[in-house]
Amino acid sequence: MGVRQGRQGGKVDKAEEEKRGIKTHEDLIIYQKAFDAAMTIFELSRAIPY
Repeated sequence: MGVRQGRQGGKVDKAEEEKRGIKTHEDLIIYQKAFDAAMTIFELSRAIPY
């Protein structure tokens, strides 16, 4: 199990986010971080035997 990179190439700082504009919820840094955390939890939970 490797370290997962952020969506769409990784980290985006706030200045870059403002420059690009926000068109959908997926453009928000907080959404990307929450999604990555959820995927990490999911991947870890798959390793737990039932």
